[in-house]
Amino acid sequence: MAKKNKDNEQTCSFCGKERKDVSVLVQGEDIAICDNCVEQAFHIVQEEVGTNKKKNSKRKFKLSSGITPIKIKEFLDLYVVGQD
Repeated sequence: MAKKNKDNEQTCSFCGKERKDVSVLVQGEDIAICDNCVEQAFHIVQEEVGTNKKKNSKRKFKLSSGITPIKIKEFLDLYVVGQD
Protein backbone atom coordinates (compact mmCIF):
# COMPACT_ATOMS: atom_id res chain seq x y z
CA MET A 1 0.00 0.00 0.00
CA ALA A 2 1.20 3.52 -0.76
CA LYS A 3 2.59 5.63 2.09
CA LYS A 4 0.10 7.28 4.43
CA ASN A 5 0.59 10.11 6.92
CA LYS A 6 -0.52 10.16 10.56
CA ASP A 7 -4.09 11.07 9.53
CA ASN A 8 -4.19 8.02 7.25
CA GLU A 9 -4.09 10.27 4.13
CA GLN A 10 -2.13 8.97 1.16
CA THR A 11 1.03 10.91 0.34
CA CYS A 12 3.53 11.15 -2.48
CA SER A 13 6.34 8.70 -1.85
CA PHE A 14 8.86 11.18 -3.25
CA CYS A 15 8.00 14.59 -1.79
CA GLY A 16 5.56 13.63 0.96
CA LYS A 17 2.74 15.93 -0.18
CA GLU A 18 -0.76 14.81 0.71
CA ARG A 19 -3.44 14.03 -1.88
CA LYS A 20 -5.30 17.24 -0.96
CA ASP A 21 -2.20 19.34 -1.76
CA VAL A 22 -1.66 18.04 -5.32
CA SER A 23 -3.73 17.84 -8.50
CA VAL A 24 -3.11 14.15 -9.14
CA LEU A 25 -1.68 11.35 -7.02
CA VAL A 26 -0.89 8.28 -9.11
CA GLN A 27 -0.85 5.19 -6.97
CA GLY A 28 0.81 1.86 -7.45
CA GLU A 29 0.69 -1.10 -5.13
CA ASP A 30 3.42 0.15 -2.77
CA ILE A 31 4.12 3.66 -3.98
CA ALA A 32 2.43 6.90 -5.03
CA ILE A 33 3.73 9.86 -7.02
CA CYS A 34 2.18 13.31 -7.42
CA ASP A 35 1.89 15.28 -10.64
CA ASN A 36 4.62 17.69 -9.49
CA CYS A 37 7.14 14.88 -9.01
CA VAL A 38 6.15 13.32 -12.34
CA GLU A 39 6.81 16.65 -14.08
CA GLN A 40 10.14 17.06 -12.32
CA ALA A 41 11.15 13.51 -13.24
CA PHE A 42 10.15 14.17 -16.85
CA HIS A 43 12.46 17.19 -17.01
CA ILE A 44 15.32 15.22 -15.46
CA VAL A 45 14.88 12.46 -18.04
CA GLN A 46 14.79 15.03 -20.87
CA GLU A 47 18.05 16.55 -19.63
CA GLU A 48 19.70 13.14 -19.33
CA VAL A 49 18.59 12.06 -22.79
CA GLY A 50 19.83 15.34 -24.25
CA THR A 51 23.18 14.97 -22.48
CA ASN A 52 23.55 11.38 -23.61
CA LYS A 53 22.71 12.29 -27.21
CA LYS A 54 25.54 14.80 -27.23
CA LYS A 55 27.95 12.27 -25.72
CA ASN A 56 26.91 9.51 -28.09
CA SER A 57 26.33 11.58 -31.23
CA LYS A 58 28.95 9.57 -33.11
CA ARG A 59 27.14 6.30 -32.44
CA LYS A 60 25.00 5.10 -35.29
CA PHE A 61 22.58 2.23 -35.33
CA LYS A 62 23.98 -0.50 -37.54
CA LEU A 63 22.50 -3.83 -38.48
CA SER A 64 24.67 -6.87 -38.82
CA SER A 65 25.66 -7.54 -42.40
CA GLY A 66 23.48 -9.96 -44.30
CA ILE A 67 20.22 -8.86 -42.71
CA THR A 68 17.66 -8.08 -45.36
CA PRO A 69 14.05 -6.93 -45.15
CA ILE A 70 12.99 -10.45 -46.17
CA LYS A 71 14.95 -12.00 -43.30
CA ILE A 72 13.51 -9.46 -40.86
CA LYS A 73 9.97 -10.27 -42.05
CA GLU A 74 10.62 -14.02 -41.76
CA PHE A 75 11.80 -13.52 -38.19
CA LEU A 76 8.84 -11.32 -37.28
CA ASP A 77 6.43 -13.84 -38.83
CA LEU A 78 7.47 -16.22 -36.05
CA TYR A 79 6.14 -13.80 -33.44
CA VAL A 80 3.63 -11.45 -35.11
CA VAL A 81 0.42 -13.07 -36.28
CA GLY A 82 -1.21 -11.64 -39.41
CA GLN A 83 1.21 -8.79 -40.03
CA ASP A 84 0.69 -9.01 -43.80
